[in-house]
Amino acid sequence: MKWLVSLLVVMVAGAGYLYLHPDLYRTLVRGTPLEREKAATLYQWRDARGLLQVTDHPPPDGVSYRRLELEGDITVLPRVPRE
Repeated sequence: MKWLVSLLVVMVAGAGYLYLHPDLYRTLVRGTPLEREKAATLYQWRDARGLLQVTDHPPPDGVSYRRLELEGDITVLPRVPRE
């Protein structure tokens, strides 16, 4: 019974450490089935009229834009910040 409690404590401590250090977790799971896949790459920019554009292809040359990398488990787009 002692060994079971000890094993449980070690597992919880390891899970907590990986939770607090997500970069280490990503390194450990890279190339395994636990790795998250990128769902989409989106591009966000303002057109000549000042309207916000969000597409799956980059804007025309010379237009500044923000690249959004979405994970596979995200089902909605992030909130658009007010400028």
